[in-house]
Amino acid sequence: MQELAPETKRVLMEAAGYRELGMPLDSVAALALIPARDARHPAVLLAWCETEAARQDWTAARDRARQLTAAAPSFAAGWFWLGYALRRSESPAAAWRALRPVVGGFADEPVVDYNFACYACLDGHIEGAKASLDKLFASNPEWRECALRDEDLLAIRDWLKSK
Repeated sequence: MQELAPETKRVLMEAAGYRELGMPLDSVAALALIPARDARHPAVLLAWCETEAARQDWTAARDRARQLTAAAPSFAAGWFWLGYALRRSESPAAAWRALRPVVGGFADEPVVDYNFACYACLDGHIEGAKASLDKLFASNPEWRECALRDEDLLAIRDWLKSK
């Protein structure tokens, strides 16, 4: 993967600062200055995902996340954003279908598996949600507390309490 130009790195920091300040339109304006040679770099695509989410433009976030997962399929953040944006732009079922092929593939990034379980539960795939959470809790038991509070997992709350 090519190294980002110093100017692009500066713009990414500037765009992140705008997002942190609640100024997503300024983040868009900053990201628009990134040269074409860096536009498809995973760090740039990730910044776009975060910016589109801050704007709550879930269709744009979905499209950027699709670009990100295509450019860097082993980068868990791309899959996280794809699922998150699909859930909001389309449905939990669309998010579940998108994450199904990669679930279990990011041992160091359990949020992908956790979100998969949420989307599975919301779409009525209760046993799939339970199986995913069982695997997640085996290696990351701290996620159980989060799951107990998560409204997406309400349908399996009693099961979660028994874990």
